[in-house]
Amino acid sequence: MASDGKGTSETAKLRREFGWLLLIGGTVGLLHAIQARGTNSPSRSSSTASA
Repeated sequence: MASDGKGTSETAKLRREFGWLLLIGGTVGLLHAIQARGTNSPSRSSSTASA
């Protein structure tokens, strides 16, 4: 298995892309959670109107 260098590079590539997806997904989820938590503020009406 270790003799096949092509397979290891493909795995590393997939792992890197998956890591980017996790990072982006986590950031978007965090921003979404912050926005949802801030719905108790007086500016709620403006955010719901734009949605």
